[in-house]
Amino acid sequence: MNWQKTLRVLTALSLCCVLATVSLMPAAARAGSSRDEAIAWVDTQVGKSIDMDGVHGAYSHDLIAAYCSHLGAPYLWSSNADFIRNTLPDGWQYLPDADPEPGDILVYEGGHVGIYASDSESYHQNLRGRRYVQKVTDNYKQLGMDFRGVIRPDFRKSPNVLTFAEPSIRLGRANIIFSLEATTSRPGSFSGSGFRIWDSAGHLIAAKDNTFSTRASILDMRYNVNNDTDIFLEPDTDYVCEVYAVFEGSIWVSQPINFRTNRADLLYTPFRDVFSDKYYSGPIQWAYLNNVASGITDVHFAPDRSCSRSMIVTLLWNSMGKPMPVSDTNPFVDVSPDSYYYKAVLWAVEKGIVSGIDETHFAPDIPCSRAQMVSFLWRANMRPLTLSPERSFTDVTPDSYYAEAVDWAVKNGITYGASDTHFDPDSYCTRGQAVSFLFRFR
Repeated sequence: MNWQKTLRVLTALSLCCVLATVSLMPAAARAGSSRDEAIAWVDTQVGKSIDMDGVHGAYSHDLIAAYCSHLGAPYLWSSNADFIRNTLPDGWQYLPDADPEPGDILVYEGGHVGIYASDSESYHQNLRGRRYVQKVTDNYKQLGMDFRGVIRPDFRKSPNVLTFAEPSIRLGRANIIFSLEATTSRPGSFSGSGFRIWDSAGHLIAAKDNTFSTRASILDMRYNVNNDTDIFLEPDTDYVCEVYAVFEGSIWVSQPINFRTNRADLLYTPFRDVFSDKYYSGPIQWAYLNNVASGITDVHFAPDRSCSRSMIVTLLWNSMGKPMPVSDTNPFVDVSPDSYYYKAVLWAVEKGIVSGIDETHFAPDIPCSRAQMVSFLWRANMRPLTLSPERSFTDVTPDSYYAEAVDWAVKNGITYGASDTHFDPDSYCTRGQAVSFLFRFR
């Protein structure tokens, strides 16, 4: 049985278990009562003085006795400071220091009791000497009494149902992101979530499982498919996704989400360090798809890492279609015939694009500067003369070897400088910058 079918079967079984559990619950609370209905009844008592025993007047335990009567349960009385010594109706629980739920009876040191609606709403009688029912909007733990716990009535309740909101799918240039919200009838325990993606043939392509523990009525799920898995989706391909959440021990699965990737929108590279909001995302996509550049690993491009002279020459050679050098004469003792850049260096030297640092050394591993990179491109383009150069960079002097190259590159939109006034000629050219220069040069 595949994952998809398993999730659906488990969901059905879990729902059956929830329904079976509800049918077997003790019927201590009045038929049809619920937490919301109980709170609604208490709200109708605000302003009233309730004296259930007709002896001592309106005290806090009189409100609770009336509340029990409304729920169809035996009265709870307190004749001393320890309210919790009462024998509780079947199915009711005393929970020391528990987080209250709507409809719970709040128990305080000294014998005072109230009814909880929310952290900032609770109902009390004889609080601060007022002998009538009040709706108090202070935090239930900040009433000047030590909170001890709750007495939880056994409400007859329907299953706590989870529903999924309409999903949001964003296909960016560097990623695919799913956003989905799960909402439950009332707060409960979430213990996990995840997704599955299948192709149109039903083959499982990607999966993500998260395990956690939180109590809530809303769970926001956001999945970054490229970053959350090692799988990168193919462009122009149909997929189906299902998102799931584990709530109160049951697995709830969303409706199938059908989508189709688009080459124009999807950055189809396997690189998890290339993001759509970076200037180099488009150039790296172009370089990857056109075999101009590859990553340093299968899933990392390292766009901010500096480029060596051999890397730069190889990238330029790749972008030009890997032309073969006319001569196989190699003047450099540090350029081995079995190195990946051997033919690229011979071609570039032959075309006058680069030269060695001396007659017998190329220094392939020395980092390449931004000035050198722009100069290589300018020479590869036959050293064109730029008329009316816009020399706005204060760090590019007219007599520098790269001045004309920078003028040409700016005029043709190949570089925009490190800032409006600086080109940063001596800084190392990064892999992201090198590919961007080539992309604009092509």
